[in-house]
Amino acid sequence: MKWVTASTTILFDATNNIIPKTTGYAQLPSQRVTKEKVINRNGEYTFVDGLNNKQVTMDITQAYDIITARRLRLRDLAPYLIREGKLYLDYENDIYWEGRVLSQSDIKLDKGLDILTVTFDLDPLAFSTLTNDIGVLTWGDAEIDWGSTDIEWGDDIPPTEFAIGTHTITNLGNYTSKPKWIVSGAGTITVGTQEFEVTEACTVDTENLIVYNGTTTKMSAFTGDFINIAPGESTLVTDVAIEVVNKDRWL
Repeated sequence: MKWVTASTTILFDATNNIIPKTTGYAQLPSQRVTKEKVINRNGEYTFVDGLNNKQVTMDITQAYDIITARRLRLRDLAPYLIREGKLYLDYENDIYWEGRVLSQSDIKLDKGLDILTVTFDLDPLAFSTLTNDIGVLTWGDAEIDWGSTDIEWGDDIPPTEFAIGTHTITNLGNYTSKPKWIVSGAGTITVGTQEFEVTEACTVDTENLIVYNGTTTKMSAFTGDFINIAPGESTLVTDVAIEVVNKDRWL
């Protein structure tokens, strides 16, 4: 397991004497639900609007050292766990999650070992660590070396580039993605029935519904749809060179 923050990368393993074990994993995050009752109508109207964060709980074990050394190590570790970070799990390291530790973390102290229970509060959708489209992942494909996931905090996976023309764009994940479209100049981008047009170079951020260039808003240069990418293959048509960031998302 790795936890990557703005200032450091922490590798949880036997070498560093901080050994993680997953004790709780929310495979399916809960949905944001509002229920409304209406007079003279049985039941309720249910409105669903997106997903809540997911939680992953880990028991982090320290052993062998004297108790003072173990306490110092966990004290040094604590400030990094409450910062924003990226969580890489070694049993699915083709993806990573962004989040932080929000809830109280309790420790069980003993003469021989300590166990720190930590719950990571993570965005509901994971990002890809893969830099190229490699098709549908099998279990063997997902065995990726830790070295290939060494990404600095704040950096996205390198964008996928598309020249002018018609292409197949693939969301390798299992959930519709809301990518960033980095457009090099004026032009029109179409994916399936979705389309937008820009009159100058800009970034179209579908996740946050904004258009910008650097620190300058460019909403006035944009018309059309904030394009999503469904899982699997879609047809992309562009008359301007573009780059696509975060096109793969996992639930």
